[in-house]
Amino acid sequence: MQPVTRLRVPEVVVFDRTWILLAALLFVISGSTNVVAGLGMLLGGRLSSVLTPFVDPPVWGWTLVALGGLQALSCLGLFAHRAWAGSLGIGTAGTTVFVQAMLLPLAPAVAGPLIGVNVLGISSVVGRGPSST
Repeated sequence: MQPVTRLRVPEVVVFDRTWILLAALLFVISGSTNVVAGLGMLLGGRLSSVLTPFVDPPVWGWTLVALGGLQALSCLGLFAHRAWAGSLGIGTAGTTVFVQAMLLPLAPAVAGPLIGVNVLGISSVVGRGPSST
């Protein structure tokens, strides 16, 4: 009789769940804030009457709505442990940081904390994202 040998288990992708959950929640906060600010610019809120840098307020509004939707999509992907969601979250959060830095003089109470939330979300995904065991 031959001895029993152990089966080799293929390498799997493991997520540090706490950090990924934090990143997903931060992307939800950022995405919903982007959608609300974008709709405010599109529907004639206070920011729609202010001169915005480089382009008209409706362009910024549609940009913020699109970024917010993509961040919500990346959040759903992070909850489902999809590898593409981390890349999408990092890309949209980086773009949001850039856009909010452009809008910082107009709404510092919104743009400042939102930049911090996105930077923390990026660091959560980059530092604690998918790693092999």
